[in-house]
Amino acid sequence: MSSVEGVVLAPEGEFLVVNALRYARTRGPGILDYTCFWIVEHWHKLSGNTRSVIARDVALEVELRAEEQPEETARRRVDTPHWEALLDMIEKEGNQ
Repeated sequence: MSSVEGVVLAPEGEFLVVNALRYARTRGPGILDYTCFWIVEHWHKLSGNTRSVIARDVALEVELRAEEQPEETARRRVDTPHWEALLDMIEKEGNQ
């Protein structure tokens, strides 16, 4: 189990972290910024499986954004630095 600021997340409860990131993907930069910050701060407290799922999702998001056409990126351009920074941290820290 992972302990996050006094809250214990059992492996079956860590899906909330993954789903928070997936939800933030569709929202504005404010919620994404906070979610990415939270994940960076608690990365080593999450299980290896959760880190692997997050790493996969973030890598896919960055890849999809790189393939977008300019007209598709108007709103999402603001979010891209958050995704790239999170991917950089994951690659530095590792996901296991």
